[in-house]
Amino acid sequence: KELVGKVESMINELDETARRYHELKAKEGYYDQVEKMLEAHMAEKSKKDTQKAKFEHAMEKMKKFMGAAERIESSIKDLEDSMKKKIVALNNVRPDRISSELPQITGSLQDLIRHAEEIRNT
Repeated sequence: KELVGKVESMINELDETARRYHELKAKEGYYDQVEKMLEAHMAEKSKKDTQKAKFEHAMEKMKKFMGAAERIESSIKDLEDSMKKKIVALNNVRPDRISSELPQITGSLQDLIRHAEEIRNT
């Protein structure tokens, strides 16, 4: 009887050990699933963060481009205004004074050309 009791006790211990083992394996599987879900979530978050950073970078470039476009537009308007003033000034030069005014006229035209080149190079 004593031997049967020991054998039954050992069988019960083995059953308990097997039950615990299966519980731990189930928990391990659950933790593996959670870990995979977390990794997938982090990968998706990283992807979104990268996309957001690229979008923000593109927006910064767009803002810079728009600022440059506004400056160019302003420079072109300034150039147009300057050209109108020069044309009016040239029209007001008396024919007998053209030769004496020629250096100033040439300088004014060179200023206009330089300004136009600056705009083009912007």
